[in-house]
Amino acid sequence: AITSRLQRWEEKKVQVPVKNDPENDKGYIEWSLKPTFAGQALRVQDIMILRIIKDAGWKVPIYFAVTVSQSNRIGLDSYLDMQGLTFQLKSHKTSPVDQSMMHKNLMTQIGPDDWSTDFTMSGFNSPIDEEYKNWSREYLPGYMFRNLGNNKIYYNDQVIRLLQNYRSAYMQLAVTYYMDYQQEKRKKSPDEYVLIDLSEKAVSVLDQMRFNIPESTIPITSEDLHYQVARLYGDLNRKDSMKDILDELISMSGLSPSNKVEYANVYFRELDDTEMAINILSDLQNEYIKMENMVKIKGFSKGSVSTARWNRWQKAFPDIVSSLVYIYKSTSRYLEAEDVLVNWISRFPNDNNAKKLLEEVRSQD
Repeated sequence: AITSRLQRWEEKKVQVPVKNDPENDKGYIEWSLKPTFAGQALRVQDIMILRIIKDAGWKVPIYFAVTVSQSNRIGLDSYLDMQGLTFQLKSHKTSPVDQSMMHKNLMTQIGPDDWSTDFTMSGFNSPIDEEYKNWSREYLPGYMFRNLGNNKIYYNDQVIRLLQNYRSAYMQLAVTYYMDYQQEKRKKSPDEYVLIDLSEKAVSVLDQMRFNIPESTIPITSEDLHYQVARLYGDLNRKDSMKDILDELISMSGLSPSNKVEYANVYFRELDDTEMAINILSDLQNEYIKMENMVKIKGFSKGSVSTARWNRWQKAFPDIVSSLVYIYKSTSRYLEAEDVLVNWISRFPNDNNAKKLLEEVRSQD
């Protein structure tokens, strides 16, 4: 029976004794363990985790794979630190990321670069070579990323989805370095050497992530995550990499108009690509006008425009217009700015702020 694999449980504090840990003066770890099944029981796998922790007695390390969901870590998060593709259970409260171990494991390259695109077993097994280091009985840092950049290999959606966990590890480390970089930067007298070191570390982690898990074969499934990578590159003065990613993002189908406006402003403000920004925004403006005409003629229907889609575009339209006007004004293209404002006022004749802005633009002609 299903219930035979359950143990009745109410939320309570759980303690596990700890010995000889100078960072734990209480002599135990303690956390709140909530029921994991139907709000009233523990599953057998949760009982098993508790038993392993107690029986191990801190004599052997205990790890959770990064693919284990948070709900399956039974509330131990305060005692887990990320060390790469695993979380290690510590006998004291710890920070979420172990920078040193993360860097060692994620940045240690194992094997030649061409393993990424053309790995074969014949290149892996070398029992004659005394210097062979691709496998070991002892722990060695690093992971083997093989054939993830090989476009001749098919990766289905499930595999691609699971591989995002590996990207997540790199992103966690890069963001940790980035946050330290920002913290140092906010000081009254920041240390330039520390800033350079942290910036280079964050960028190198992002570069290694993109090399080991190339987007061309293992696409980033989250648009927000992809944009976050671009933002990190941009803030760390790697504008070329930021532009590469933005070019990929803007070419994707199904982007929301609001996100396209965001990307257009990045092209203008941070990448100095005025024409790209104008092209994106002008296309959005034209798309809105076409959609508006379709709604007037056909209304909302399957063959026309859905109400939800129209609402998204209506919400984005003011940002489309204001961004276009701002860019045209900033680049002294006042006639184009005037055209956009006239078009806007024809739709919203009571917008006095737009009228004042139009007068200001016309005074510049």
